[in-house]
Amino acid sequence: MVLPLTIFASAIDTRVIPSTRVLAAAGVVTLGFILGIAPHQNAPLRSTPSLLSLVYGLLSSVFIAVHAVLIKKSLPYCNNSTIQLAWWTNVGSAIFLLPFVVLHNEVSLVFSKINDVEWNGLVFVWGCLATGFFGFLLCIAGLLSIKVTSPITHMFSSVRRFGSMTLSQTNHTLH
Repeated sequence: MVLPLTIFASAIDTRVIPSTRVLAAAGVVTLGFILGIAPHQNAPLRSTPSLLSLVYGLLSSVFIAVHAVLIKKSLPYCNNSTIQLAWWTNVGSAIFLLPFVVLHNEVSLVFSKINDVEWNGLVFVWGCLATGFFGFLLCIAGLLSIKVTSPITHMFSSVRRFGSMTLSQTNHTLH
């Protein structure tokens, strides 16, 4: 759902109607998505998604689509620097997440782990550094993809990457 919603959000933002080829390609991808999530008669009833999960999925797709369009619009405010935009995006995310860390008592959990004699703090620190470093690189890669192409092209390539990962995992599981 992210792809057609990104096309829609981009069309609203740029006030340009997408080409027939873009709409056709998005239609094929969307049809594949719908066929992929359609309930099958052999599937157990409990595997059918609830209405709430469908609403959350749709809202998630809307937010991702709008986010991609906003990234393209935000680049000029950061001197077209993906690194600077990645920095501000991560700082904003950290500030936004901080209240949730406090509300969910994560700070006291870390302090209790620090006081546990069996806890290896070095593993925690190296894990934080490694995931932070590679997460920042992934953020830059996504922003760079949107910068040099467009939000729509970025979503097409993301759908393609995810589709090939899912297909290779399925093939690996079947063998």
